[in-house]
Amino acid sequence: MLDQAASSLQNFTILFAGMRWLDLDALGVFALVYALMTLALTATRSLVLEPYLVRSTATPDLVRAGGRAAGACALVSAVLAAASVLAALVGPDSFRSSLLAAAVVLPFVLIQDSYRYVLFAQGRQLSAGVNDSVGLLVSLAAIIGLGVARHHGTAYLLGAWGLGCLAGVAVGFAQTRMVPAPRSGRQWLREHGDLGWPLAGSTAAQQGTGRRPHGRDPWAGLGFAPLAQPDLVPSKGFTAIKHQREVGTGYFDAVTTTVQGAQASTTALAHSTEDEQFFEKPK
Repeated sequence: MLDQAASSLQNFTILFAGMRWLDLDALGVFALVYALMTLALTATRSLVLEPYLVRSTATPDLVRAGGRAAGACALVSAVLAAASVLAALVGPDSFRSSLLAAAVVLPFVLIQDSYRYVLFAQGRQLSAGVNDSVGLLVSLAAIIGLGVARHHGTAYLLGAWGLGCLAGVAVGFAQTRMVPAPRSGRQWLREHGDLGWPLAGSTAAQQGTGRRPHGRDPWAGLGFAPLAQPDLVPSKGFTAIKHQREVGTGYFDAVTTTVQGAQASTTALAHSTEDEQFFEKPK
């Protein structure tokens, strides 16, 4: 809870400062770039960090495996940073400074997140909360300093986020002694792509429909783990084969039936393969 509260408050502080300081045009640029960075963070979690968290149950050295996962995050961030620089060079002038700032900040955002996931894998949720709290305080101090100095541009706000994440990276290293291994990034993606790419695809689908059934829980997306590897799905989260019931589909079906009557045609669980295979019928 502490890590989620601190991270959410950090995001709120940055967005609130943007709404207070920026005119409509600049706010639109900031909102778009910030949203793209958040999307990159979510996609990287699904592609790299959630597979690490799933498979950490069978990993004897969590820190070494975390370093390889962090190396994959570094590789992804380098690709995204290069794309951001290219977009800044060919895109509208109004986006240039924001996109260049995003290229600098994004690696720190993704690497800090990798430290958080190592702490989650170790069962150190409180330490993850401390990490996020330090990032919040540094970002808040940076925003206050920007306000005093009257530097109110979008790049400055993204820089405040990046400073907080850089502080989180430093604290994460002190907490775990994990060193990211960028040279192992490609190998990590090859070894764990069978889980990472389906998770990333399902996350993109959920984002596109505005639905995220797991919120920001670090175990998000486990219900989409391939059934060919059931041993990879820990007891916490979805069991994959009965995920409809576990997210309350039956409850919403009951509400639909109550409202529309017994002939409701939009229920999901009734007559599904999950319903037929796993749940007893009244005799």
